[in-house]
Amino acid sequence: MSQGGRLVITQDQLEELAERYNELVSLVNTLSQNLTVVNMTINELNNAKAVLEQLGKGAVSDSYVTIGSGVYIKADAKDNTRVLVDIGEDYVAEMPIQQAIELINNRLNELNATRERLEEQLAQAIRSSNELRDLLTAIYASLARRQGTVGPKAGP
Repeated sequence: MSQGGRLVITQDQLEELAERYNELVSLVNTLSQNLTVVNMTINELNNAKAVLEQLGKGAVSDSYVTIGSGVYIKADAKDNTRVLVDIGEDYVAEMPIQQAIELINNRLNELNATRERLEEQLAQAIRSSNELRDLLTAIYASLARRQGTVGPKAGP
């Protein structure tokens, strides 16, 4: 690869570098999307936890509750001691509010750990893609200088 202080790169190697760069850009996009979903879920859980805490204190007598697809109905909380909680796999369980809050806290801990991992992976993917982009830019600039085609040619 090195000849007299110069780096020699084949067309195949250059194409591999470009392909790897595209893979890294795709990874950055995927990680960003995953991070957005995790952050939205954390926000939803924090909102649910806040409402449960208020409900447990008896501070909420009526509220709007979702029935799905962004549709809400007004509901009176006749029993403010127990709630139904999604426990996964399309199952719900009735439990005391404090137990539901504990379950939410456990989910929040897991999601915060996931967010940290995603943020680390995203930062690494961004660093790697930036390094590879800079390398490819330098290679293409060097090729353009060697071929004398630094910019587009003006008319005749």
